[in-house]
Amino acid sequence: YSFCTLLEHSNRVNMSLGMERALTFSYVKQLPRTTLEEVKQQEAVYDRQVLLNEPWVNYCHRIGRADRIPEEPQRDKWQTETWDEWEERKRAQPGLINAFFSDLKRREGVEAAAQCEKEEKTAKVLEEIARSEKERKKKLLPVLHTLLLDFEEKRKQEDTEVRVQLEDEETAARRL
Repeated sequence: YSFCTLLEHSNRVNMSLGMERALTFSYVKQLPRTTLEEVKQQEAVYDRQVLLNEPWVNYCHRIGRADRIPEEPQRDKWQTETWDEWEERKRAQPGLINAFFSDLKRREGVEAAAQCEKEEKTAKVLEEIARSEKERKKKLLPVLHTLLLDFEEKRKQEDTEVRVQLEDEETAARRL
């Protein structure tokens, strides 16, 4: 295939998908017109191109709403849509935005529920681990010696030992 053939094929595919964009009218004149079907297709493409290339002012005059002409600086449409499609999209936009945000809230709710469920499962697993660890420790031999040292008690014991030793020495010295 040559580049021109591929380009023509891609243009036909775009036309069949409704993804055409605003082009010059020389493009329309290059379309084949050998059969009645191709002539009808060319006329449809030409009509579509007229609508795609239509400026805002002409659109306002065509629909009989010349009072909307001052809104032109605020109007900007895609190359792939007509002004009618643009207005239809703008009318549907608030509903679509609300639907998007409600869907987003629904998804957040589902995700929050899933997160809570994961946290509950994690808590259960941790409880099970702690329980099995307790059981494992119970099965171990009990500890024979615990090394606890109370320094206050040790000081009292040492003081008592020193006092007892002194008393014993004193008692022994008096006997002599």
